[in-house]
Amino acid sequence: MPFVTRLVGIASLTLCACAHAPIAVQKAPPAEVPTNVPLTMKDERLAALQACHGRAPLAVDGSLQTELLIDAKGAVIESKVDAAHSTLVDEALIDCVRVEVKNWKLMPSGSNDNKIVTTIYFRSTPNRQVHIGGSIHKEAIRSVVRAHMNEIRSCYEKELNTNPSLTGRVMCQFRISPTGAVDFSRIETSSFANESLEKCICDSPTGWSFPKPDGGGFVVVSYPFVLKPPE
Repeated sequence: MPFVTRLVGIASLTLCACAHAPIAVQKAPPAEVPTNVPLTMKDERLAALQACHGRAPLAVDGSLQTELLIDAKGAVIESKVDAAHSTLVDEALIDCVRVEVKNWKLMPSGSNDNKIVTTIYFRSTPNRQVHIGGSIHKEAIRSVVRAHMNEIRSCYEKELNTNPSLTGRVMCQFRISPTGAVDFSRIETSSFANESLEKCICDSPTGWSFPKPDGGGFVVVSYPFVLKPPE
């Protein structure tokens, strides 16, 4: 039985199977924060972020999720910090980071107006460490998810056989490792109250392969599926 899937809402990288849907990449949970992320950025850029951190109070630890609009050559056109998916609220630090990331030169995409999301982690000890999570173009993530929509369809159709009116939304959160493999996936939220369906859908990404994140590190994606039977 055919069905309709839509990925809706953006709060940081939110991905969607439907056209023009937003993507949201969320920060990793505190326990998941990488401590030794390989960097491809120049040392002076990392030092600039450390200088931003140095202007903040000594006790400041946490993360800032940044959303970058880049051109075809990889230059950052616009940068902003997503407060809803950041754990730090120090305005001076946020303003400083926003200015510094506009100087970044990222991997060329070949097309204009690409958005990527990356998370910067700050630790006050030892020595005010700064680690940068990886980033992946939103459309690259969408492309992989769309290629695996048959798996999601199979999960849903099994449940439709016993509940033809089954409708709802499940948000899956998964983590893309530096190799592009998914090493973590879970049910973030769901309105289905159907554990079998939720688990089937949110377990699926563990077998998917994504492009390696730019800059190494991890990318955590929240992907909401809105599912309803055909009208």
